[in-house]
Amino acid sequence: TLRAWVDYDDNVLEWYETNNELQDITIEVKRKLSDLTVLDLEVEPRDDSGNVMVGVASTISATIANLGIRDMTAAEASNLEVSFYTISPVHELIAEVSPGTALAVGQNITVSTSFVFSVRDQYKLVAKVDERKRIAEYGEERARLVTELTEAQSQVEALSRDRGAAEERERIARDIHDTLAQTLAGLVLLSERAGRQARDGRTDAAAEAIATIEQTAREALAESRALVARMAAVPADDALAAAIERLAARFRAEVGLAIDVEVAAGVDLDREQQVVLLRCLQEALANVRKHARATLVVVTVAPHGEGIGMTVRDDGVGFDPSAARTGFGLDGISDRATLAGGSVEVDSVPGRGSVLTILLPRAGVAA
Repeated sequence: TLRAWVDYDDNVLEWYETNNELQDITIEVKRKLSDLTVLDLEVEPRDDSGNVMVGVASTISATIANLGIRDMTAAEASNLEVSFYTISPVHELIAEVSPGTALAVGQNITVSTSFVFSVRDQYKLVAKVDERKRIAEYGEERARLVTELTEAQSQVEALSRDRGAAEERERIARDIHDTLAQTLAGLVLLSERAGRQARDGRTDAAAEAIATIEQTAREALAESRALVARMAAVPADDALAAAIERLAARFRAEVGLAIDVEVAAGVDLDREQQVVLLRCLQEALANVRKHARATLVVVTVAPHGEGIGMTVRDDGVGFDPSAARTGFGLDGISDRATLAGGSVEVDSVPGRGSVLTILLPRAGVAA
């Protein structure tokens, strides 16, 4: 066994036990490439509510840092490029900026570009450098949009000739949000990754990403056919445990998130209840991906009292469950569980992760 210590000048020092002396030797060391990361993404100016403003020349700034173990070279600096995109409401390249700065270890710079938000909508902005990205979401007058959406939904229900038609539309909207919308978002991310890998000559990695894209696209096709037929978006011959594991595997491939799954014996749920659990889990994992900044998620399904419980636990940043929120998210999960005769419990504290528990009655048992 050779044990060596490397000093800051790339000299490798070897300890000889035989003569108890420290000797200088020469070893060629192949140094790790710089690790460039987007630390922050900001938009200025904003209004008094903290929202960006439509029709105003805005500045998008990304903070780039060298978190590697060596300084960048001048040649690397000349090829450094920061790309700014919008991926919602439209996918559009905003600008490509070449800073030309060789970052030392621990050093960071701010790279900026100008942009005018043309419509009042929820924008998703992306800054890319060294194949890393951080997505920041900015909404213009979010509270007003929520109010307008609520009023629009009320108008649709009022125009419906019966309540059943309105409830059916809401169910379809939730199914589309939980299935096709999230699957297509994942395909966009996977396609961008495959494109970068192909351009960089990493054909094996690109082929693996393309295989994942193909599998995800097939799942999207199956989901769309199931929606058209007004059937559950899972194959009839899939066991609950297998369906949950397949869903977890898709999120592992898309996000690189560690997800542990444990489904206990004695989980007695009918087909519709299984679909409810799967859709709740899909939305829960999507929330973790968007907001939690977690490294590990543990999914457990087991008997709970007189019913069945599914727990989704993450080690992310946590949040205040009593704070106001928008979107389908937790509200959509709660609606699904309630319609199935169940309930939802949320236990979270900022900085200490989150635990989401969905409780459903056993098959054939009234809530």
